[in-house]
Amino acid sequence: MIKQIYSLLGYNYKKASQKQKNDAYIELCNICNAKCIFCPYPEIAKSNKKLQNMSEEIFDNVLLYLKKLNIKNISFTPTTGEILLNKDWNNYLQKALNEDSFERIHFYSNAILLNKQNIERILNLTNIQKLKRISFSVGGIDTTSYLNMYKVDKFNKVKENINNLNQKLKKINSNIKITCEFRLPKNISKINKNELYNTFNTHSYSNFEIDIMSKFANIDFMEASSNEINFLKKPVYTTPCIDLNTYRFAVNGDIWLCGCVVSELPNDTSLKIGNIFDSSYKEILKNQNKIIKNWDTIIPLVCQNCDIYTPRK
Repeated sequence: MIKQIYSLLGYNYKKASQKQKNDAYIELCNICNAKCIFCPYPEIAKSNKKLQNMSEEIFDNVLLYLKKLNIKNISFTPTTGEILLNKDWNNYLQKALNEDSFERIHFYSNAILLNKQNIERILNLTNIQKLKRISFSVGGIDTTSYLNMYKVDKFNKVKENINNLNQKLKKINSNIKITCEFRLPKNISKINKNELYNTFNTHSYSNFEIDIMSKFANIDFMEASSNEINFLKKPVYTTPCIDLNTYRFAVNGDIWLCGCVVSELPNDTSLKIGNIFDSSYKEILKNQNKIIKNWDTIIPLVCQNCDIYTPRK
């Protein structure tokens, strides 16, 4: 299961324990076009949080911070938003691809807006060899389970979009890995993985793979109940979490530790360590080190409720 969790975050599990201060998440958009029952977004959308896209000014300053922090790996993965809702997403991605200091880039989407125009935007990116993986989140395995999990009727559209992308990538002999991550409700315990693989990869793109998620973090403020999905077991905390090595840059320039969806809940800022306009590089590191140093006596509230905790070795 931990392997699946790291796949959700865009990482190879075998390399996860080697993560240092060289991984960052960029939130180009904190708005979503789905209402997943296992995500706090529906509740966040009702709160006083400003839902918006990242501006070019903020993004350019984020890139400067990434260089100062010696970031090598970037994931355009918002905690609760959909990247393709930012109409300039490809321009921001291209800026990152053009930077010599970044080695590995990944982005995450629910593929609802993976239309022909956005597929062409992917294909037209330069320095695309740095784009190592694109991950797609899919709710359930059919129209009924998708609607139950995501509360929007987009299963067939998502299936069509992903197949279209695979077809285009195969045609150009691309090396980009495409991962389809299926979130299963509790009433689906057995699936035919080969059939599912072939359904979403009708053109036999060789760099396509699927992951199955059948257990979820028990996040406060989400709509799912134990009757609908299976929850992860509560971990035993021993040392600071490995994801305190990572940074998330929010749409408004706020800087947080951890890129997981559980790191930002309504009215909780325990993992926020600054803002690109108000905090110096040294202040960011100081605030990060303070959280890690005090872990044994003061575990951040949001971490206390996290089921995806992974201890440092």
